[in-house]
Amino acid sequence: MSDRIFSDADGNLYMRVTGAGYAIPVSSVVDGVAVPDVRNDIATALADPGSAVGQKAAEVAAGSTYLALYDDFSRYADGPLAGKAPSIGNAWVTTGGSVTTVDDGRVIGATPGANYAVQTFDDRPTIAFAIVGFEGADPAKQTMTISWCRDPNGSNLLNHLVHLNFSPTGFNLTVRQDGAAAPFPSVLQNVWRKVVPFGELRRFGLSVVGDNAIVYGPYGEVFAVTDRRIGKALEGGGHTVFWEPVNDTTGTTDYGYLYGCSAFVTADSRMQAATLQHFDVAGVGNIIGQAGRVVGSRNQAGEAWIGRDPTTNMPAMGFGASEIHAILLADTAIGATSFQTDQKIPAGSTLLIGYGNGAETLTQNTSVASGGAAPFTSTTTAAATKAHAAGDPVTATPPSSQRVTIALNTQNGQVTLPDALMMIPNVAGLYFGSALDTRLYRFGADTLAVGSGDTFLIPGGAWNTGLLRIGQVYVWDDGTGLRIKRGSAPTSATDGTVLY
Repeated sequence: MSDRIFSDADGNLYMRVTGAGYAIPVSSVVDGVAVPDVRNDIATALADPGSAVGQKAAEVAAGSTYLALYDDFSRYADGPLAGKAPSIGNAWVTTGGSVTTVDDGRVIGATPGANYAVQTFDDRPTIAFAIVGFEGADPAKQTMTISWCRDPNGSNLLNHLVHLNFSPTGFNLTVRQDGAAAPFPSVLQNVWRKVVPFGELRRFGLSVVGDNAIVYGPYGEVFAVTDRRIGKALEGGGHTVFWEPVNDTTGTTDYGYLYGCSAFVTADSRMQAATLQHFDVAGVGNIIGQAGRVVGSRNQAGEAWIGRDPTTNMPAMGFGASEIHAILLADTAIGATSFQTDQKIPAGSTLLIGYGNGAETLTQNTSVASGGAAPFTSTTTAAATKAHAAGDPVTATPPSSQRVTIALNTQNGQVTLPDALMMIPNVAGLYFGSALDTRLYRFGADTLAVGSGDTFLIPGGAWNTGLLRIGQVYVWDDGTGLRIKRGSAPTSATDGTVLY
């Protein structure tokens, strides 16, 4: 049973109204209808505001968020899902090359291939959930989908959509517009806090309002993104949601079983943006991204986050965005190599400009205006092959050299800066030791020095325990003095010329 429909200690049923701040006693809404049919009567009431129960339900639903779909599939006999009436919601519509099928109280594609369980709502839904259990051998295989579609079920279902694919390991949120052959760029992807074990049921969710999307993970994770392509893909529609429980035999055999699903609708579109705040997150500015929580400048060059190193699970912090979201500030014509944006884009970035079939990728952003105020001008090595309008999105992928990650290994006290260039412009340099009594610093141009009174030591110092190499010259302690060899490393203590 949905956590929005619940019972008290005496067995009385209630429907919690998210956003309204209270719950409706089901008995007072349906006036004595038998408990097994109670949720169908709530659905009927919402669809029939002229009835006595409908008037009460309409009062509750108006201007608030209400439960528009709930189904746990437990009442159905095995067989095709199409035409089945959920506890709350419209009869299921299915499509795809594989038949969406009820199998022992859960839903799956009867055979490998695409299958879609579709619901279209009178008002635009704001959030949809799925109770999922994965089975198989490959936890990285994405075998479940929740998707928002611009158009209702039919030939255009897959032409304009916001599409969440997920697996026991993580997820990928993509968008598409302008037809089934259009680009399908990713706007957000990440991993869950831990891998969901096969056979364990977990709740996953997706909320889409305007240009904002929030992904709810199986262990309380909240990932959010604001991207103009999200709103553009659903422009003029967005009342349809589908769930795709996949039967996948590619390589290993893996399944994403759908055990239950629900969707919530905000009847008053003016309240939809505020509705985001009722679902576990206080606005899209406070989000989790990459492997930790973003603390500043999400999807801009100044992005900073703190969390964990995904390869070691140890604490980490990072600086610099893996993706920068900007918009064009001026129209550009075919043949243009100069683009004005509202965000600074680092040199060496790859630019994706525009929407859907009007988008194009221009590689190697080679220059960017200096300073801290827009407009910023990027110059590309290749000319644009399409015209772009002011306001079009620009998604830039900076080179890895523009990002720095600092990882702390708490087991051995090591701090690492993978692939980072460390710059210490101050003459003070680096100090070592608990007493800070040993110093390494810049003595002058191209010159590194140890502090006055400090000693530079090569422990061991033998031919095979830490010698000194200067270019192609090797110097080591042979036990009685120093030896030197040019051209190749020594193979023994005496493989070289005696210095003294």
